[in-house]
Amino acid sequence: MTKILVTILLFIGFSAFGQTIEGVSKPYSFHIAPEPHYCEKPKAPANIALENVKFEDANNNGIIEADEKCTLSFELSNLGKGHACQVKMNLTETGAAKSGIQLPPAEVLQELAPNERKKFSLVVQGTMKQTSGQTTLELSALEKNGFDADPVKINVTIQSFLEPKLEMVDSKFSSVTGSMQAGVSITLRAAIQNLGKGPAENVKVKIKLPEANVFLSTDEVIEIPSLKPGESKMLDFEFMANKRYDQPTVPCIITISEKYGKFGSTKTNEVSMNQKLSTPQMVEVKAKEIKTEVYAPVSLNSDVDKNLPVSKTQNPDAVAVVIGNQHYLKTKSVDYAGNDAASIKNYLVQVMGFREGNILYFNDASLDDFYTIFGREKQKGMLHDRVKPDLSDVFVYYSGHGAPDLGEGSESKGYIVPVGCNPNYVAQGGYSLETFYNNLERLPAKSLTVVLDACFSGEDLIQKASPMVIRTKYPEVKKAMVLASSKESQVSNWHVEQQHGLFTYFFLKAIQKKELSDKNRDGKLTLEEIYQFVSDQAEGVPYHSRLMYGSPREQNPMLIGSDKSRVFVDFGK
Repeated sequence: MTKILVTILLFIGFSAFGQTIEGVSKPYSFHIAPEPHYCEKPKAPANIALENVKFEDANNNGIIEADEKCTLSFELSNLGKGHACQVKMNLTETGAAKSGIQLPPAEVLQELAPNERKKFSLVVQGTMKQTSGQTTLELSALEKNGFDADPVKINVTIQSFLEPKLEMVDSKFSSVTGSMQAGVSITLRAAIQNLGKGPAENVKVKIKLPEANVFLSTDEVIEIPSLKPGESKMLDFEFMANKRYDQPTVPCIITISEKYGKFGSTKTNEVSMNQKLSTPQMVEVKAKEIKTEVYAPVSLNSDVDKNLPVSKTQNPDAVAVVIGNQHYLKTKSVDYAGNDAASIKNYLVQVMGFREGNILYFNDASLDDFYTIFGREKQKGMLHDRVKPDLSDVFVYYSGHGAPDLGEGSESKGYIVPVGCNPNYVAQGGYSLETFYNNLERLPAKSLTVVLDACFSGEDLIQKASPMVIRTKYPEVKKAMVLASSKESQVSNWHVEQQHGLFTYFFLKAIQKKELSDKNRDGKLTLEEIYQFVSDQAEGVPYHSRLMYGSPREQNPMLIGSDKSRVFVDFGK
């Protein structure tokens, strides 16, 4: 028997290790597939984009409330010719102070093929510890080889936890006989009201009666799904006492609870035996006025970023440079430059027919970035290489700081200020406007349009302004048309409510509201018509700068160049 058992065990052991008839074990191998070659050494660039971003909160009031579940949905698309690999999608909260909401963990998409598009949704959870106010969420998509998507910023309103306060504010006993008697059905009508500033959910109202000789003929617990601040509900409980009940009163204990178990109350009402009661009637309880704060709904965009107009303009050979310098290292930030740049790019693609791949888009450009894009003095840059001679319309937009060379007095030159530049040494670390325009004028472009939401005064510590005003003569331009946000001695203000530069807001509004800006109604919006719209003394930038900041902060846009009748957008009739 022992030999047989050993033989069986040996057979099982050999079988488990793949023993063959010849007695040779089969080798087991584990193959780990390497990353695809296009992830390690891409042959073509990916071009990923975050699109159709939509934020929804559970009750659709546009506010992230405490303990509320919200959803951020979006699409990730690859518009490039190469594969996107290991795309890390993350939602973060910008700024040093955090609101206390709970953000989802990052998600990683291993691969996104060219022309492929995928949908995603991230959950943002409100918490009991969050604080009221506005915050900005940034949705990013970072690709392994650096082909990152342009981030999307979402401005949201957050409401801190508002406590409900549940009470029985009034009550009344009644019976069909008009008195409290043994064997007669008694109705207790209770008025339950939320006297707090926050909504109450999963409200439960429970009645407790004496255990002996008193019988409840309705449900012991009545549930109310929710009670808004100030809202009230009338609830009826019916009971009767038998003839063996020997106490002078019948105590009725009403306990109110809610979702959190903290903001309810308990109250006892008593009815005396043989007490005269009213016959059943309606109890009207006037709700006390509860004053609560009203918050603006969530906004992805300014009003100029919604309802973009439809145009017939298609410009596949056009090339653009869009720069938004917001986060400066050695001076104050330009709060809305990033918004400005993102909106300009959106209009270029959706309204003006630019191909997205033909837009050189930079957030927080360094001095090296300016050299790379526009070139050094009498040198060509990346923009020159993108231009098709006599075919490409070139559009350049900049929002950010600038400053004069303080060492040259009243005849100082102007400089665009890269994000790492010290404005006090702008001649050493800035990008000269003279070089900027000279290199642009040498481009073999069909047309050249420059839009600056900036001023060059050097007053870079002014609150709520993008100080960039030149006090000297403006660099001479021959081919270019330049639309500047302010005159030489003025600052360029911000439109805080719309979260844009004031000039950029009205520049985009001129395109969006073509029925107002296209004065001759020919369906073709010219640079002159845009200028007339933004510089209107009654409705445009000058009026609103005075309205918001007073006469000392007056702002008057400029249009420089000879081709003022150039059509900027063709809407068609």
